[in-house]
Amino acid sequence: MNVFRLFLSAIALLLLAGCQEFRGPVWSPDGQAIAYTVYTRNAKGGVDTDVYLALPEGDDPPKLIASGATMPQWSNEGSFFYFLGERDAQGFYTKIMKYKLGAEQPEVALGGVHLTSMQLAAASAGPLILLSQGRDAQPGSAVHAELWNAGENKRTDLRALGEMYGPALSYNGKVLVYGTKPADGHAVLMGYELAGGAEAKAIFPTPESQETDADGFVVHAFPNSERFLFYGPGLTGVWAMQGRPNAARFMKFAIPEGLTCPIMARVAEDGNSAALTMLRAAPGKMFFESYKLDLVQRKWSRLESDTSELIGGPVLDPKLKKGDPARYAWLSPAGLAIGDAAKPRVLPVTPAQHLSASLQALKNNDAPKALELALKAQDLKPPLENPEALNQALYAAYFANKNFDRATDIFEQSWLLEPITSTGPHYIFPPDSSLPPPPAEWIASQIKMMDELVAANPDARMIPVLKDAMLARIKGQHRRAMEIYQRAIDLCPDKARVGGVRFQQGLCDLEMGDANQAAEMFEQAAGIEDFPQADFAAAYGAMAYALAGRAEAANKASRVLQLPAAKKSPLAAEMAQIPMAIKGRVFKTHGQSKEAVSADGQSSAWVEFDDYWIPFGATKATPLEQADGTFVPKRFGVNHLTASAIFSNKQATPIFSAARPLNELKLSPSGNLLAFEVSGEVFPVGDQFCELFVIDLQGKVHYGNAQAAVQGKTKGRHIINDFTWNSDSELKISGLEVDDFGAQRPFEKTQPLGRLK
Repeated sequence: MNVFRLFLSAIALLLLAGCQEFRGPVWSPDGQAIAYTVYTRNAKGGVDTDVYLALPEGDDPPKLIASGATMPQWSNEGSFFYFLGERDAQGFYTKIMKYKLGAEQPEVALGGVHLTSMQLAAASAGPLILLSQGRDAQPGSAVHAELWNAGENKRTDLRALGEMYGPALSYNGKVLVYGTKPADGHAVLMGYELAGGAEAKAIFPTPESQETDADGFVVHAFPNSERFLFYGPGLTGVWAMQGRPNAARFMKFAIPEGLTCPIMARVAEDGNSAALTMLRAAPGKMFFESYKLDLVQRKWSRLESDTSELIGGPVLDPKLKKGDPARYAWLSPAGLAIGDAAKPRVLPVTPAQHLSASLQALKNNDAPKALELALKAQDLKPPLENPEALNQALYAAYFANKNFDRATDIFEQSWLLEPITSTGPHYIFPPDSSLPPPPAEWIASQIKMMDELVAANPDARMIPVLKDAMLARIKGQHRRAMEIYQRAIDLCPDKARVGGVRFQQGLCDLEMGDANQAAEMFEQAAGIEDFPQADFAAAYGAMAYALAGRAEAANKASRVLQLPAAKKSPLAAEMAQIPMAIKGRVFKTHGQSKEAVSADGQSSAWVEFDDYWIPFGATKATPLEQADGTFVPKRFGVNHLTASAIFSNKQATPIFSAARPLNELKLSPSGNLLAFEVSGEVFPVGDQFCELFVIDLQGKVHYGNAQAAVQGKTKGRHIINDFTWNSDSELKISGLEVDDFGAQRPFEKTQPLGRLK
């Protein structure tokens, strides 16, 4: 999978933190209510924001206060809160709203603004609110600051301080800390005392506290002291600032390895800890992790992880009585969570949150609740973009409730009625093709469900057949799989499932490398209008015909797109663009690199590679490479895959294989070792040559992750531009280090043989 698809949404989330968009829930001062923002990815790739109010006691669901709103902040008296509202088409929040408990609707507190952020100084009189007026609404853009005394309706313009990044006001409203970007490009943290007439002062970095590669800052004020927490792109740690600007002191807390800089932060009321949410990149996915940072003991501890939903922001109930168990509120994958981490009460409002809550109910052995939540997720609007996730939750819930017939129907639906998901179909290429295998966790989950159904529902005649066909494809026995699918047609109770079997046969033909035969299978599936994804089958048929490149290919591709299922599809206009989008591409081409020859002429090695353009379709628009090399969000297109094999004159068979492109081969001075680069995922700049390998001419790996290369899962945080042999035991490497925001900085190092760090 090309990481380009993944990093677009992930980097958008990171950049949103530049204007402090993400915030956790906030308790009312009396602990009787919780206001919070629900963040939802929308179809355009952005993030929608809605403000909700929840009561920690009672059974009432959360109340939607306003859509296109965010950042609720309670007044000191606790009977109302302010929030940013009425987001416009450009992304600005055009009003500050005020909601009084018990009211039907919020009221406008301040209009005529174009804000990206606001912050209430908790202990100031007024109340005093810092307003961030954006130059534009793009995440991470510069802002001009303004103070608004809401009680007196008095506004103080701070434009004289210049453009700011990530500003924060101390709890008492006396100190402002913010980032700037001077002309030399090196970000600077500034401090400004609002009383006394002193000028703004550059306070960080200092000679003692260096972060030479900082690209910007995001600042958070401590709740009950004039301290600040800050971080940002290019910084290697989270920093705490203590003392007024003219005498500031700093303490660094290194970010755990593999994590981005924080995208959400919450400092505890006692100032002794902070909760931080970060992103972790892994091959083919990006997920959130939340941590507690003990600012006294200087220790990180993980709170929650491995979720694609925004999490974090835990805050303690402010009115707990002595001896009461701790009660927190935080954003969880299942929605607002209240209670302790072990068994919280969750309040889902979106379809994705209901699915997470359903899975949580299963873990708590509450099967009826799990089914109720999954069915609710199915009914909510807008519908989930990923039908596969919904099917998995419904399957698990029905199975737990011992409704094995419905569980069987759901499983067959995922394979035969909805094979196309939000991330495309699951290809199972033969092991000897050197193309990427499907995720091991997906294979394990499918086999587990099939085994469960075979044991629990003997009448489910289709399940053993689907399992046999899948296992045959995994083993590379694709012709046997085709025969099994042919027998499965006799078991289909309706035409819709016949279409699903034909679609699986089309995938199987593509995996064997026969694009023309695959196109015929897809065309048959597309001709069955009862097949729910017949329009996708038509798109796959058109792509496969065009890529096969045989006589009449263009006419056949056009013929498929004229089928009723394609013409009636809501995606017909996009499908009509398929021939132009893949023009000039063919399913498979073979090539060979320049031969590397040792100085004495006795050793040589070369790469043979197969380039594939594989048909791709998904229920969700995904950035796909177009014929001109640009990436455009589409539901239909082609994926570029490369299978590489290294040969040497010392072996008759390949000595190394990778499901990735390889760069220039270089033999060591003795001619006994071979070094080369392998392409991989470099977050967030897309696929680059990032991992270095050294093997001998018999194929033994001296360093580099061979298994990752075979599976196409190589990755790194650097780009390797060049390398040379100093000796058989040492390499000189140059390239670019890449930070969380894509900034690239040159590096050069001498590396002894061993894993590249």
